[in-house]
Amino acid sequence: MCLECYREPYQKLQGDFGYRNKSIYLPNESVALPCFPDLTLDLSQVFPPKINESSKIKK
Repeated sequence: MCLECYREPYQKLQGDFGYRNKSIYLPNESVALPCFPDLTLDLSQVFPPKINESSKIKK
């Protein structure tokens, strides 16, 4: 899991739309909130921790 952020939308000559900037944040990172410059979002509090696949197997 990750958080993808897209910035600076634009329109290509063919009429398609795209973004000039794409950022990818990993679950253990924090993200600054653009509308709230004094706040950050701790993604480890948003994304659930991964479960070890071997712990799912009952013996």
